[in-house]
Amino acid sequence: MNTDIQNYLQQAKQFRQDNDYTASMNIINQAYDVCAKNDYASRGNIYAFWGQIERDQQALHKALLMYNKALGEFRKISDDLKVTHTVRHIADLQQALGQNHIAEENYQMVLTNYRKNEATTNLDLANALRGFALLQEDLGNKSEAKDAWTEARSMYLSANIQAGVAECDGHLVKL
Repeated sequence: MNTDIQNYLQQAKQFRQDNDYTASMNIINQAYDVCAKNDYASRGNIYAFWGQIERDQQALHKALLMYNKALGEFRKISDDLKVTHTVRHIADLQQALGQNHIAEENYQMVLTNYRKNEATTNLDLANALRGFALLQEDLGNKSEAKDAWTEARSMYLSANIQAGVAECDGHLVKL
């Protein structure tokens, strides 16, 4: 990814952490304006960050649009992990929007791809399992939800994310 774009995204990230979404979006727009049309990795990262900002503000349809744009850019560079990570965010948004059938298909693809990619972190897998488990609970599939929460707990534990472990325990106790 272009170093200038990385700098823009770092600035935007700081504004986002400060909940200054207007300033963050101004920086994102600047990054977009200077980004080469054939710099697919940078454009993908810009769209993904834009999607995060929209999601933070509960503009879920806009967020979904931005993540789909990011997905298109990442597919152009054949970055399987970026594609998979972006589809996970898309599935999270689809679930939040009640698009459960397509979200389930996307989660299953994400879990398959994460499991066969050696570069996948335990945290990425845990987060995908978490989304899948929440969806299975929404669908009333208690057995699938329990299996996903159990595996997510193991992944969060190995990543030393205690909040994730606690969330899994809270759901498992109810199942």
